[in-house]
Amino acid sequence: MSRAERGLLRSLAAIGGGALALATATVHPLGILLGGVVWGLLAPTVRRGVLYGVAFGVVVVTAFGGRLVAAGTGSAFLGTGALAAAPVAIALVLGGVGGLARGLR
Repeated sequence: MSRAERGLLRSLAAIGGGALALATATVHPLGILLGGVVWGLLAPTVRRGVLYGVAFGVVVVTAFGGRLVAAGTGSAFLGTGALAAAPVAIALVLGGVGGLARGLR
């Protein structure tokens, strides 16, 4: 398998696994952990695995924010103050912890 084919396969795995994990995250927060694991396993090092996991957390936060804005509840959510930071922190931390799975390989 050529280097280009491996890169394409990794990209497809990241997109497919990320989409599945994002769909799971709408039902349960462990979907964020799953996405961090999927993206983290595609990384070349443990450090990058954690960063990839955090990046997946950013994708989850962006999707969550988009859903809030689409429903017209974005400003009400931000009006909760410090409580609005909890879902953001949870997504970033769970994604990063999932990315640690890179160290298991």
